[in-house]
Amino acid sequence: MARVKTNGKFGFINASGQTVINPQFDSAWDFCSNGLARVKSGGKYGFIGKDGTFVIGAQFEDAGDFAANGLARIKHNGKWGFIDASGKVVIAPRFDDADDFSDNGLAEIAVNDKCGFIDASGNMVIRPQFDGAEVFAGNGLAVVEMNNKIGIINANGKMVVKPQFDEIKFFKGIIFIKQNEKFGIVGDDGKIIVEPLFDWIKI
Repeated sequence: MARVKTNGKFGFINASGQTVINPQFDSAWDFCSNGLARVKSGGKYGFIGKDGTFVIGAQFEDAGDFAANGLARIKHNGKWGFIDASGKVVIAPRFDDADDFSDNGLAEIAVNDKCGFIDASGNMVIRPQFDGAEVFAGNGLAVVEMNNKIGIINANGKMVVKPQFDEIKFFKGIIFIKQNEKFGIVGDDGKIIVEPLFDWIKI
């Protein structure tokens, strides 16, 4: 199904252009693999099935889509936690911020302005210690920030690239680094392949 918007409301149509779910939501997102779609209605977030009815009522202050492990992040009373597809709270809302679970089963969370990572049971796998962090990429690495410098960790929390660069980006399996407005490349092992000496690099 495809999302459509008319008169300020979101609904869904099928491949023939027929309306399957009447436009009625303030916002809507694509259906997840479990057949649920995140929607916003009356200022709250919930999840609907493909018939347009609420499977998980609009009750959250914010929410994310369901990840591959079947959990979705939700915000309740100013804190973030996680629910399963039935709406059951699996990880109680206790984090200041949270991101979706990555394919490696870890989710980035924030507590007291520090970022760390939890597993699907809510256990702290990598303690909150970073000033900023991104979700784990397909290569099993995550970009982190400490003292205004960017580095990379693996799923065990080991520093693969010490925070020393101004920016790090993953693109097409390549790790680009930026330092003093110059670009270079590092490997998955943290060793510099191309020194940051160039104004730009095109792959």
